[in-house]
Amino acid sequence: MRTALWFGVAAVIVAAIFLSPLELLATVYLSSAFVAKHLLLNLIVPFFLVLGLPHRIAKHLRVPALLAWIAGAASLVAWYVPSLYNAALRDPRVEALQVVSWLLGGMLLYLPLYNPARPNRLKAVPQSIIYLFALAVIASVVGLRLATMLPGPYGSYLAPKDPLHILDILQNRYHMNPEDDQQTAGFLFWIGSCLVFLWSVMIMFYRMYIADRDAAKLAVGERL
Repeated sequence: MRTALWFGVAAVIVAAIFLSPLELLATVYLSSAFVAKHLLLNLIVPFFLVLGLPHRIAKHLRVPALLAWIAGAASLVAWYVPSLYNAALRDPRVEALQVVSWLLGGMLLYLPLYNPARPNRLKAVPQSIIYLFALAVIASVVGLRLATMLPGPYGSYLAPKDPLHILDILQNRYHMNPEDDQQTAGFLFWIGSCLVFLWSVMIMFYRMYIADRDAAKLAVGERL
């Protein structure tokens, strides 16, 4: 039941991305839509996939924290290298590789934190907090860089083909010209990813509280 529930949530999000205008906005019109798609596929969907792993599989997935962190951080930032970014916009095969790398990288990122097999998790405090803080630092650097750079490196958005004939509306009514769109993309990446990591930090502190409370109850019971 748990596996079906979480996998179902992940499937609904993936379907919403690729069956909604978000996919076309991300690949043709807006860098900010690309970032929204990225965060959903790299930080949200993998979270539910990890939660849904059957215990019989999860107990064999003991991933070293350093390897998981490197894979997760790479999946978070690598596709913003202009050559990779633009290749994914032009070639559906590269985009498919991009999506797979986001999903797998995100799952590796979350496994040390949310593996259903609890013995395979990092200790909530301080290891998990350090793990998440380091990710937030990387995300902040990349997000601020995206927000402050000129849109030129991602040239596909400078003169899109406009198959929906909405470019004028986006740029004039909603003020999403290439410069403003690039700034929005950077701040969305920075704030969105850091909010996800902050949420996980709160969960880790809650776990610590629960563990301390249970240990205190056990100590009281032993004295009685």
